[in-house]
Amino acid sequence: MDPPADAKGASGAFRTPPPSPLPRLPASAGRVSGLDAVAAAAKGSGPFTIRASSAESMAGSLMESVGSPSAAAAAQAARPPAAASTPRPRSSSVDKRGRNPGHTAEDGVFHRIRVGICAMDKKARSKPMTQILSRVPSSEFEIIVFGNDRLLKEEPEAWPVVDCFIAFFSKGFPIQKAERYVQLRRPFCVNDLSMEYILRDRRLFYKHLASCGVPVPPHLVVSRGGSRRQRIVEHEDSLEVDGDIIYKPFVEKPADAEDHNIMVYFPRRMGGGCKHLFRKVGNKSSQFYRDVNRIRAEGSYIYEQFLQTSGTDIKVYAVGPDYAHAEARKSPVVDGIVQRDGEGKELRFPIMLTPYEKEVARRVVQAFRMNVCGLDLLRTHNKTYVCDVNGWS
Repeated sequence: MDPPADAKGASGAFRTPPPSPLPRLPASAGRVSGLDAVAAAAKGSGPFTIRASSAESMAGSLMESVGSPSAAAAAQAARPPAAASTPRPRSSSVDKRGRNPGHTAEDGVFHRIRVGICAMDKKARSKPMTQILSRVPSSEFEIIVFGNDRLLKEEPEAWPVVDCFIAFFSKGFPIQKAERYVQLRRPFCVNDLSMEYILRDRRLFYKHLASCGVPVPPHLVVSRGGSRRQRIVEHEDSLEVDGDIIYKPFVEKPADAEDHNIMVYFPRRMGGGCKHLFRKVGNKSSQFYRDVNRIRAEGSYIYEQFLQTSGTDIKVYAVGPDYAHAEARKSPVVDGIVQRDGEGKELRFPIMLTPYEKEVARRVVQAFRMNVCGLDLLRTHNKTYVCDVNGWS
């Protein structure tokens, strides 16, 4: 029998105290959101110029694609004053960027905004991405999917010139070529590609989150293979790293964020053993092993305190710093059985975020300069923690 997921474990001893409640940052802090950028562009103050109707269309499309009930209000908010809708001179965009996006040129020809989708075909042509792009009006925007052949075989100098650049990482994605393209063409980037290097290492993004005042679970870091040797002592019900101790139950996460083979180790009083969490295979997402009690001896890991929740994980999807949609699902730690609806999709239900959690989501968006991103929350009885961050994927 699996140990109960909601069993309360002993507290670990850590040198770093839990973070204090988040202070409210000024509205201008961090990078401008996607909707703000569109509105600024329509007013002639953004990185490129578009006409008023383009701003309204993109704002409405973005909010509709994430299921916002206030798409019309968002579109109306993005509409600039009437006086600002007059097209700017051609030199304002062509001279600087070699193109004339989204407004009526001197010759009377309207140029659609070119949106480049720079991702591997498995992601760029997936059903969810297709659904999002289908909501973007073709009369205002031209969608250009770069495709695997172009990304892998051609140099960035040969890639299409676009005004807006949507790029995200997956296995095989040539991120360095994408960065060269951004430096060469200087498009408006929805997400900051340079932050992908941090997002791909759990040690780095936990450290970055903590430095930005975002609460993360109490944890220890084991890094093997470097020049610095750590003192690692494994006890029956605890782990000691350089003098810091964490007690079971604790969670062992690979440093590589692309590795989803996660272990939860339980103490003797709960029956011992460990539960292996993994990407869903059919209707299964975890497996319990009663005889496995020792941590993995090779590789680098984060060991974090197993937090008592209500048996659910919270998934948050953010568009800019001021909009977040949250859903809850049954945690794989409970019994490893995936709950599905009548259409075979994993069963999730929308939830309301607290003001504190909304501030946490806003701070994550600003910390990673990701106008579109996802984050996982662990909601305990008295505090909420961020345990994972993903870019647009």
